[in-house]
Amino acid sequence: MVLAIAILAAGEIHPARADLFGVYTTVSGGGQGCGAGYTYSTPNGGSGGQSTTPSFSDFGDCTNTFTGTAAPGLTSAFAQAGESMNFGGPPNGLMSASQNAATDLRSASMHTFANATLDANGNGGISTSYAETRLWDTLTFSIPGAADSTVTQVNVEFTADGTLVGKPTHIAALSLASGGVGCFPANSDAPSFCTNPNTANWAWSEGQFVGEFGNGGLVTAWNVSQNTSTNLDVIGTLSLVGANPVIGLWAGLSIYSVVPGTTDFSNTANINFQLPSGVTFTSASGQFGAGPSAVPEPSSVVLLAGGLCLAALIRRRLSATPR
Repeated sequence: MVLAIAILAAGEIHPARADLFGVYTTVSGGGQGCGAGYTYSTPNGGSGGQSTTPSFSDFGDCTNTFTGTAAPGLTSAFAQAGESMNFGGPPNGLMSASQNAATDLRSASMHTFANATLDANGNGGISTSYAETRLWDTLTFSIPGAADSTVTQVNVEFTADGTLVGKPTHIAALSLASGGVGCFPANSDAPSFCTNPNTANWAWSEGQFVGEFGNGGLVTAWNVSQNTSTNLDVIGTLSLVGANPVIGLWAGLSIYSVVPGTTDFSNTANINFQLPSGVTFTSASGQFGAGPSAVPEPSSVVLLAGGLCLAALIRRRLSATPR
């Protein structure tokens, strides 16, 4: 279920203020010395990755790919990587893994996908696959006619939708703090969780809630309409005090698959606000909830990763053909 009621007056982006907003994506996978990874954070931009080709040539030839967003200071990012190893000769000996992660403040959404497969003989040298994404922003609400003591109720919805095969692990989390993102101290990568009396947390791990609900009075009510191993839908009622309350928002989605398995949350995790009539907000990024995602569609990223693995297999076959 997608509830697109977020309203925002988009404004100027301030890349230097990564302590007020930002995005983060990271992917990695591999095994037996064959691995690749890529990380993007708003403060630093893309970090590239590492690759070994071939690796353990007496065990299996290794081919890695990795790519992603590189420019610093952006409000959207993606990262993807793929690993394949030929154990015992093509085609039966080809094992592989792939990962992708994307996030965008503009659409207030996060996407992750990770899988790792055995070869036709049941070998699994490419054993792990990991993808994680985070976003954070500072929201300033405008509530016309509100006095300093006026309390305004605003619903916020957090949803996640995915599929699980094999041995997956996943966690989706949303945290809101009054007073801005100071509760989530920014480092070189991304803010971290913290708890204080003015923080409300939702967290979901393998179908179970592991966080807190409505603590400190920031959230006066909450309702869970979906809570399964693959779907989360929770709505909390925020109590905003005054005419221009400031709320810090932090969200994360991370997944991990062990061969053989697939964890697919490319259907997205979404954050949506249901604003009363006349109530608006702006964001430090100038982008939060302002429109459609600017990052690649998850399906196109998955197709690209599959194409790269197929190209690697064809290249091996051609190199093995007698001239």
